Amino acid sequence: MQSSLLDNFAVVDSHPIDWYDGMVSGLARLRDEPGWFYVSLLAWSQEVDEQVLALLPASDEFANRVLCMLPGDSSGNEEQWQAINAEVLKHRVGYQGKVRLIRCRHFGDPIIALAEIDVDDLGLREQLGRDVQSALHDDEVEKWLGLPGLQLVP
Repeated sequence: MQSSLLDNFAVVDSHPIDWYDGMVSGLARLRDEPGWFYVSLLAWSQEVDEQVLALLPASDEFANRVLCMLPGDSSGNEEQWQAINAEVLKHRVGYQGKVRLIRCRHFGDPIIALAEIDVDDLGLREQLGRDVQSALHDDEVEKWLGLPGLQLVP
């Protein structure tokens, strides 16, 4: 399944929750993959223009609740964003299982590398949903871009 996703990765539907020169967090559907994924930027190296994003499986019920709360434009009010963030936090805290990590230039671009880890490994659960400034931090870039399985093969 991993090599199939690596070769055939394609985003068919995406809904950003947070955006900064690309998706920082949001919901997405992938071609040839059932259901929704909560997407969260873990690391972004501006030096090599590559990102590591986590794809956390999400139920249709969760996705529908969040999609119904998202404002039609980025404005929204504070109460809406608090409700969305509370829903996302509840999902992140309650999730148990594997999370796909993808390395790419930007979400939706071809995957450079792919790995799967448990949500509780390497402090992943705590990293989900952080802001873009955290993803740009050198420690996070080194940690996630250097992860075995996400390293580039010469």
